[in-house]
Parts: sequence; C-alpha cells; structure tokens
Amino acid sequence: SIAALDKSWAQLDGDLIKILRNKEAFLYEDGDSKLTYFGDLVPNTFYLKAGYLTAIDTYPMETIIQKKKLIKQAIREKRLCFFSHDMKIGAAFLSGDESNPDIEPVNVNE
Repeated sequence: SIAALDKSWAQLDGDLIKILRNKEAFLYEDGDSKLTYFGDLVPNTFYLKAGYLTAIDTYPMETIIQKKKLIKQAIREKRLCFFSHDMKIGAAFLSGDESNPDIEPVNVNE
C-alpha cells in the first residue's frame, strides 16, 4: 500500500505527496487508475536506474532509497508513471527489476 512506503508522505485531498528534502513525488489513485509523478526524483527515464542521479543531488543515498521504493511500487501496482523532463517518453509503465526497470512508453496525448 502507499502508506507502507514510509511515514514522510503527506496527504492532500486524498492524494499523497512525498517531500524529499529538495524533491517531491506525487501518487494519485482514482478507482483502477494509479499514477506516479516522479518530479525531480526521476526527471526522465535515463534516471530510472538506481545509481543514476543528477549532478546537483545533495542527498544521493536518500534519493537512491526513495527511487527504488517508488519504482518497485510502480512495477508491482502497474502504475502509469510520468517523467516531466523527458523529451521522448512523457509517460510509461515500468516492469522488471526496480534497479534497472524496463520501460513501456505510453502515448497519453491520444
């Protein structure tokens, strides 16, 4: 469940927002629809690999731990994931291993 990730999730109008020092992630559920917005935690699909971090990440170990948790949940719950800084893949489903997930792009503009 979402609450099982950890106690640092805040609830706002039924949606969960994760504040991770200088980053945030957003989880949304509506019936069978489950969405994950990774924000700057995973700005594009290149950064899905656990050890791939932005150069300005000041808390790299914390980022790796949170990324793995969110990616594992996205795979397990078949969540549609959004990447705000990816020029080619704006949304995708993830599968496989959370340390190096497979990416199944989805065209959400149709």
